[in-house]
Amino acid sequence: MASSSSCWDTLEIPSGLSWENWRNYFTKHELWRPVVRAVCQHEQFPCDTVEETFPGSVPVYVVDNSKIVKLFPPFTSDDYKAEAEVYQLLNSNNATQQDSNGAHATQQDSNGACLPVSVPKLFVTNSFVVNSGETWNYIVMQFLPGQAIRELYDSLTEEDMGKLGKMLGQVILRFHAVPLSGSKVFADGKLEKWHDWVRDIKKNYDYELNLALEEQGIAMKVELQESLKKFVSQLEPTVGTLDDPPKPVCLVHGDITEDHLLIVKTESEYSIGGIIDFADAIVGPPWYEFVAVWLGACNSRLALFKPFLAEIRQELPDIPPLEMQRMCMSMTCLHRCPGVITDWVAKQSPDVVAALDTVEQMMERMWPLEMFQ
Repeated sequence: MASSSSCWDTLEIPSGLSWENWRNYFTKHELWRPVVRAVCQHEQFPCDTVEETFPGSVPVYVVDNSKIVKLFPPFTSDDYKAEAEVYQLLNSNNATQQDSNGAHATQQDSNGACLPVSVPKLFVTNSFVVNSGETWNYIVMQFLPGQAIRELYDSLTEEDMGKLGKMLGQVILRFHAVPLSGSKVFADGKLEKWHDWVRDIKKNYDYELNLALEEQGIAMKVELQESLKKFVSQLEPTVGTLDDPPKPVCLVHGDITEDHLLIVKTESEYSIGGIIDFADAIVGPPWYEFVAVWLGACNSRLALFKPFLAEIRQELPDIPPLEMQRMCMSMTCLHRCPGVITDWVAKQSPDVVAALDTVEQMMERMWPLEMFQ
């Protein structure tokens, strides 16, 4: 239930926000720090220090180096519901055991297997109504120690990356096995939302691609843009969900990027300290996970991705490399953030970008066949 406590009355929060104008506001810390303090006041949490985190898509702040406050503007209510539901699933029915920091360190799947990594302990989910009448949601959760893997690429040896990739595969296998029976947000693990997802992406792909190119100032050849749009228009709503052999869909994190994979170092060994940010979670095919893992967390490094893939192949049908390559390109085009493609383009040399005329040529560069062999 949304709170109408007086601690919200003095907040100066812009109204009428949307994804189109959000980029003008979401990193304005002078707007959001008072909101974070109001959340802590309302929930009766101490709040001496409020520190911003690496910019994402919504305001996220560290309070007293012990809690995370994540704010969800009105147009992100579905993200809030998804993230809150994942935490409820991971924290429900005594399915988790707490580590020495109170984090939920082992998540059991339906077979009793455990997720060998911490996820933040959930403190509270709630909402409040501002003077404009709009409802904002928020989540307060535990702050997990560790460094985002983006900060460590240059420090990791081939051996380190191999171990981390294997561990990530084990973690994701367990996450994909989280039971969804009874979950209204995730429709009991059924396919309807995935089909709707694909239809929505196809419908809006032209606009979203153009918007991403404009926002990032990326130059992409018209021929390549048209090839991408044609490729997406031909995707079926059932893409990624195989009937032969049968493969059930699962809960997919969908956003395991270089910011959401936390690494800790004990003595001379690196390990995964935690996974965060479940707002993009969706019920879908497991290979949808590959997009953020390969282009984000692995930073397109085979030394990280191949051990990950070797582990996660346990849940995948035996698919030929060429088919897997095309499947991954399909998932890339269907990813919630069209920026995954424009980000990749921005990292390529001008000569490479100039040579890309078709989605097939992009696929060969983005998803090299050797990674599946």
